[in-house]
Amino acid sequence: MFRRSVPLLCLCVFSLISSVNAVPIAKNVIIMISDGCGWNHITATDYYQYGSTGNQVYESYPVIYGTSTYSYGNSYNPTSAWTSFDYVMSGATDSAASATAMATGEKTLDAAIGMDANSVSLKSILEYAKDLGKSIGVVTSVPLSHATPAGFAAHNVDRYNYEQISSYMINDSAFDVIMGTGNPWYDANGVLLPTAVGYQYVGGQATWDNLVSGTAGGTNPWALIQTRSDFQALGIATTTPIRVIGVPQVFDTLQQLRGGNANADPYVVPLTTTVPTLAEMTRASINVLDNNPNGFAIMIEGGAIDFASHSNQSGRMIEEEIDFNGAVDAVNTWVNANSNWDETLVIVTADHETGYVTGPGSDPTWIPIVNNGAGNMPGFEWHQLGHSNSLVRTFAKGPGSEILDIYATNVDPVRGNYIDNTDIFRSMYRGITKVGPVAAKEAVNLAPIKVIGGIVTAAFDSYFYIESDDRRCGIRVDKACHGVSIGNRADIDGSVKTLPSGERTILATKVISHGTGSVEPLFLSNNQIGGEDWFYDSGSGAGQMGITGARGMNNVGLLVRTFGKITSKQAPYFWLDDGSGVKDYTVGKTGMKILQTYGVLPAVGNYVCVTGISMIYKGGTNYYRLIKLRNANDLVILQ
Repeated sequence: MFRRSVPLLCLCVFSLISSVNAVPIAKNVIIMISDGCGWNHITATDYYQYGSTGNQVYESYPVIYGTSTYSYGNSYNPTSAWTSFDYVMSGATDSAASATAMATGEKTLDAAIGMDANSVSLKSILEYAKDLGKSIGVVTSVPLSHATPAGFAAHNVDRYNYEQISSYMINDSAFDVIMGTGNPWYDANGVLLPTAVGYQYVGGQATWDNLVSGTAGGTNPWALIQTRSDFQALGIATTTPIRVIGVPQVFDTLQQLRGGNANADPYVVPLTTTVPTLAEMTRASINVLDNNPNGFAIMIEGGAIDFASHSNQSGRMIEEEIDFNGAVDAVNTWVNANSNWDETLVIVTADHETGYVTGPGSDPTWIPIVNNGAGNMPGFEWHQLGHSNSLVRTFAKGPGSEILDIYATNVDPVRGNYIDNTDIFRSMYRGITKVGPVAAKEAVNLAPIKVIGGIVTAAFDSYFYIESDDRRCGIRVDKACHGVSIGNRADIDGSVKTLPSGERTILATKVISHGTGSVEPLFLSNNQIGGEDWFYDSGSGAGQMGITGARGMNNVGLLVRTFGKITSKQAPYFWLDDGSGVKDYTVGKTGMKILQTYGVLPAVGNYVCVTGISMIYKGGTNYYRLIKLRNANDLVILQ
């Protein structure tokens, strides 16, 4: 009875598992950054706009978390943040380090642009997207080579090397759209000047002259637009240039640095009407990028929330946040009309908080923002001119957003579970790629690979195994002193190789244990262990070879469980038979081979349940199935 019932049960479970669908891949990724926007910036703006909170479109996104933003060498202590009012007034990141963290997944030093703490260039999410054939762009309401767009588009040791950064972006990068201020011939009010005020934000005078003449950008030159009507027309055009650089007719910011009383309530000083809104720039940029059938990736920044907050300009901060919210509305409208949420990932976040905004009368306690009704200035106060180390908010929707649930393991006593800004990169990277064991197994030998969030199912001295969340694939990872444990999630950089045994592995150069996860073992009969070839190509090594003569889904690298009677043993192995017809012809044994590297082997004749990693080994010219047990809990004697 035992021998006949187990294979039938396993077949049913196996069929169920093999029907799991793949995680959707994002065709498009849109990250929107409200520079300097903290928790209370959003609340204050909500009160001014609507008289209540929760009305912004992103406030209804399915994934919402607080987010730590500190730079390399710093930290965030949630307990200290709410027991000492002054705690968050030190240890804050700058925009360059935070942009780099979000763009690359790596913490770095303040002022570093697209480089790690050792000044080594890091690949940004937009550059990864370009490798996948997508169009890419950056858009901002401040100078185009400022820290946030630069962190996604360039590599430089110092954010203040504006001319070097903008020259690289325009002359050397593979970007398809760049939009931001810094027009050398206009002042902060959009007034034409008799002489240029400076070319540092547009790559120097020679680069600007080439942009104006239409020759900048080499064999694929940029189309330059400057007037507001140009931006508006591009947003609805049926035919667009291949590459567009938009530099509105203003030098510093779209609106925040215009003249008049900078401390007045919102819109008391009329807006400059000759420059586009961030929403108009957003529509124009997406209308260019979405021509690519492979999709696009773009960073859109409301940069002057930070500018206004540095000067504690309450009215202009709200103006800038409203302008940013309009851009988010434009993105959501585009997704609903021209795409869908199964193929487009949108993340709305901030790089840090600026000004330490609280309700009036705060310190030493925290008083809420005062709601004075829509159209009236809410009650709040500023506590500094610089950045704070407070948590900011992240809102996400679309493929890849679900990974943020995995990484939200830190807990703040007031804000709840929170992520780190490096997790935003993980979300975007996971959104546009398969990223996990599937991608690794599909890669050719020695191809570089990056894995995000693989669940660790087994950990041995010099290697470990990971699986994808959908249970479709597992793979070995070789790394001495890897430091991971079962149940961890691992981010891995390395290259892929086929071992002499026939098993594929990632030769890891970097392993980061981050977050937690778990999987249940796959119940299989003996003859289902291993499975057939999986997209295997002997020339390139891509795919995973299967067991000689086997059929069914390849499960090499997965955590599996099976039953049977022990037919023989020879340390450190024993052989298990469930009646499904498996034989080990290398040694003439009935049943399948089990590797146990600890303790005393079970007795021949025992019925046992084993859990372990499905492996493969070579015997002569054939490949055979093998299960390696992880620890004493993996062997259960049934009788």
